[in-house]
Amino acid sequence: MSSELLNPGESRIHDAIEGLYAAFSDAKRPSHLDMSPVQEPNDFSGLMQTPLHELTAEQLWHYSFSVFLTVGDIPDFEYFFPRIIELATDPSAFLHPLEICVVFQKPSYTGWPDAWRKDRRQAFQSYLDAVTASWASVVWLEINDWVCALSFCLDDLDLRLEILLSGTDAANQNLICFYQANHEKLAKHRLANAFWDRSSPAHARVVTWLERADVQQRIQQLYDAGVSSERFESL
Repeated sequence: MSSELLNPGESRIHDAIEGLYAAFSDAKRPSHLDMSPVQEPNDFSGLMQTPLHELTAEQLWHYSFSVFLTVGDIPDFEYFFPRIIELATDPSAFLHPLEICVVFQKPSYTGWPDAWRKDRRQAFQSYLDAVTASWASVVWLEINDWVCALSFCLDDLDLRLEILLSGTDAANQNLICFYQANHEKLAKHRLANAFWDRSSPAHARVVTWLERADVQQRIQQLYDAGVSSERFESL
């Protein structure tokens, strides 16, 4: 989609993804992938034969799940990374096979953020900033998954959630959707997404944020005003 057709939040994400491509442009396309004997080489052969921008989520899903475990290493991950992030963020691929809670765990295998080259670290940080800022202007149908996924890359995720209190229509709907996805588990001071490490500081901080009196008051105000996750519009 042309950046001229996007709202400011979407446009910022688009620009950040372009920045990722620029920062990783010197990563070389791999001629082969190291892999465990449990993997079938033919499952990955198309990754080396297709231009980076033409790779599909269907082609990359197996790699994105398995990289650093049974296939691949840092150099090939650096090559595929911008395309994986672009596809994971694509709102037109709501049912695509990329699991964002797996995708955003992968940077930690490469030493994110301290071990990353400065320009790449800044580019990915700009992307993370763009996504969280967009919660005020873009309705994210998978907001619950995104909060969990970004917890693997952001130490201040609970502070980023403050944007859900900004009062915009998108922020209101994102807040309600996030709460509705978790309210049953909150009774036990837990979050619902199965990918959460419930012993982690990030999990504890997000639970604390959701249970905060002013957040609960805002949620009640939105319910009283008739806001619900059923009113979501697609991105």
